[in-house]
Amino acid sequence: GCALGSVAAACLCVAEPLSACLAALLAFRMAAERAEGSPWPASWKNAFLDALAALKPDELSEGMRSRTEGPLEFRKEAK
Repeated sequence: GCALGSVAAACLCVAEPLSACLAALLAFRMAAERAEGSPWPASWKNAFLDALAALKPDELSEGMRSRTEGPLEFRKEAK
């Protein structure tokens, strides 16, 4: 809750609301994937937070590009 809201707020400073929320969720997913394999809950939490802190903007951008291609497309309304 609070951590995701903080990441979303940071993303909102540099992106449109929908993109910012998707980026925040993706950052959490990427950090969780990097923390995978930690043997205990406390060590997973620490590994997750370390991975989240170490995530670079270009890695997030690449993750966004590679994970949003497919059947889901967002279209702008025609004016």
